[in-house]
Amino acid sequence: MDDSGGVIEAEQAGPALAEPVDTRPLGERLFVEAENLAATDLNAPIAELTRCDCHAMETAFIAAAKQAEAEGRSDDHRAYTLISVLCSITLTPEDKAEPWRARITWADGNRSAIPSDFQGTQSQGLESVVTQIAYPALRARLADLVWSNDFKRGAAAAVAVEAYCECAEGLLTGRFQAAYEKDTRATFELVSTVHRALQLAYATGKKVSRRCQLPDRVKAAWRGLYELAVKDAAFVVFMRAAEVGLHFELVEPAEVAGDAEIVVAKATAGQYTMAVQGVWDFAAHLYDQLGDKDARRRCQIGSLGQVLTMRKQVTGAGAEAYWVGQALQALRHIDGMEELEEELEGELRRLQKASLKEMKPFSVKIDVGEQRARTIEQFEALGLPAALYQFAFLTDSSTREELRAEALEGLKRSPLSSLFGGVHLDEHGKPISATPGASLGEEPDEGWFLQEINRREGMSRIYIVGGAIDPARGITAARFNLGEHHFRTILQHCPFVPSSQDAIVALGFTRLFQGDFMSAVHLLIPQMEPCLRNILRLAGHDPVKRFDDGTEEEMDLGNMLDRRRDGLEKIFGDPIVYEIERLFHARPGPALRHELAHGLISAGGCYHADAIYACWFLYRLCVLFVAERWDEAIAPELELLA
Repeated sequence: MDDSGGVIEAEQAGPALAEPVDTRPLGERLFVEAENLAATDLNAPIAELTRCDCHAMETAFIAAAKQAEAEGRSDDHRAYTLISVLCSITLTPEDKAEPWRARITWADGNRSAIPSDFQGTQSQGLESVVTQIAYPALRARLADLVWSNDFKRGAAAAVAVEAYCECAEGLLTGRFQAAYEKDTRATFELVSTVHRALQLAYATGKKVSRRCQLPDRVKAAWRGLYELAVKDAAFVVFMRAAEVGLHFELVEPAEVAGDAEIVVAKATAGQYTMAVQGVWDFAAHLYDQLGDKDARRRCQIGSLGQVLTMRKQVTGAGAEAYWVGQALQALRHIDGMEELEEELEGELRRLQKASLKEMKPFSVKIDVGEQRARTIEQFEALGLPAALYQFAFLTDSSTREELRAEALEGLKRSPLSSLFGGVHLDEHGKPISATPGASLGEEPDEGWFLQEINRREGMSRIYIVGGAIDPARGITAARFNLGEHHFRTILQHCPFVPSSQDAIVALGFTRLFQGDFMSAVHLLIPQMEPCLRNILRLAGHDPVKRFDDGTEEEMDLGNMLDRRRDGLEKIFGDPIVYEIERLFHARPGPALRHELAHGLISAGGCYHADAIYACWFLYRLCVLFVAERWDEAIAPELELLA
């Protein structure tokens, strides 16, 4: 039967089977024999290139591979495909630990190529043809990959060094064009090229008295880059080139510091202000190392001038306040500027106050009527012991994993809204905490998780207080004449609250149920610390700080969360400890312990959902410690008091 008949028969019998997926490692799928590489003209696809960057080479070889496939030249197609993939591997010389990395890593863990995919026979095949390649950028890359896969291949490293130097010389003279920057030859591409040549030369060169004898050609390439960066006042490129030169001991710090001042002197008004500031700071750091205090101060003042210039480049009082704040931070390290510091502090307060007027309030309607009605119906049917018991279990503490998963789900739904960091202001417009943004494709850091969880939990507390805590409190207080004696009945069985604090906590719970939140907040929130210290002691964990002079003091909340966290988690579990941290201590967050201790909670703040929830949360913790004994020890006594 001919091929066409076979196809027809297969179609009549049923759907065609899918082609099997090639599950072999990437290096095996792309493997090209040394003979094939030698027989393929690797120079032809890039013969007309005037650029040295890998993207240009990758694009050229992809096009050549497609053409070879269309013309039926399978060996050429395979060779060109391999070279295009090798050109796609990202090289970042500034990363000393891992200069090579995959261009893309997908969510399922798969990734694009890295050098180790081509170790062994494939790497040896590349080494056999590398000297036949005329184009220096490709010769440098292939030789570098060979050496990176086997550090014993010193000859390949030497080829790469010479090829990188040729690329650098071409970029300096204009023989090669830069991939991106067009207005100067002092480019980041040139820095990376010279940097990699120096790394390879240093790694493979002869060491004399702990110093490496670098080839003159490599040193000349760096010197050409450095002098060009000074001449063109390429601010960022100058700093990177100088850092490379200092690292490889090609230049003295004093020379770099002096050249840095030459570079910033060439800056025109408003030109690359942040980059100019960076050069001033770089020079100040070098002068500090050299012990030249006058020169350091001169550079610090120059950096301060750029900060104040950036203030003039923004619009809005909030943005201006940020840069004035940065200027004040800089002034902390400059002597003799007290008059300017005082002037800027006054300006900062004015701008912070003005920034509040720029903010537009918004409201979100939260309907808790249905939940409130269910809570009232539930508590109307309960006796006093059951009502006081159920009041402690209106909600539970979510696990850290649940909260993080919800935050990540929100990031997936609205990625752009989470990309930017934020600054959190108090009622006077002062920044009290800053949070980072979330990077696409990377796990956000803890600061981002904390602010995102806090934002979500803040909304959740409004719903819980309005729909559950407040109606349960109100209906119970209306049905029973609650007093301190009711809560002392509970607390006398509760190991969480020290006996010295029983009266304060009982009065606080009474005020909570009566709706006097101003009194409840000031009575209850400060009791979280002594209660935690008490339960830690009972569990055998000493909540005391000892100082070098032999004195001691009780740990505050932050110390307990840092140094006695394991003990707290054994007692409460991580969900409750994490909620204590978010509610009473962490920034961003309500930080109620700090706010109350320093008199920062206003009268209106005592009626905020966070504050009311915190009072209820302390009640919940007390009941958790007596829950198992409630029916036998507490309920009968409460029945007598009902």
